[in-house]
Amino acid sequence: MSNTKPMFAIVASGGSYEDAWSRAEFVTDDEDKGIAYCEKMNALAEAVRSANIQYTKWQQHYMVDNPRVGPLPFTPLKVPAWKGSDKVTHEMRAERKRIQDINAANQQIANKPMVEYTLLMYQAQVAYKATLPEDIQLGMQNYYEDTRWEIEPINWLE
Repeated sequence: MSNTKPMFAIVASGGSYEDAWSRAEFVTDDEDKGIAYCEKMNALAEAVRSANIQYTKWQQHYMVDNPRVGPLPFTPLKVPAWKGSDKVTHEMRAERKRIQDINAANQQIANKPMVEYTLLMYQAQVAYKATLPEDIQLGMQNYYEDTRWEIEPINWLE
């Protein structure tokens, strides 16, 4: 065995059961630096968990104050269908296309309140998250609330 300096792997892990995962993120020869990094990242994960709880509460209040909006009632026009034995003319196809276009336009009109609600809700979510510190925002994007960091000694391959 050589007397080389020991190395340490910084390992991130998360999930559970069949979704469990683990991966080495970094290697260092400075154990104190590795421990400090793990402590920092585990504290961040806890802060992200807390921020996600607050975000969920905010979302619930938002939805109480701004109830979800669905599409307006819409009854589509009947689209002509033909049997295989029918002689289909250009005019028949044009009429079917015209009716399909009307239905599509009316469907868009019916969906407009729902689309606007969804956009406003998304904008409110973005504005809320923007009030959080950048490291928390990044942690929420990277799902750090489900991640745990540990330092593990590793052997040199000789």
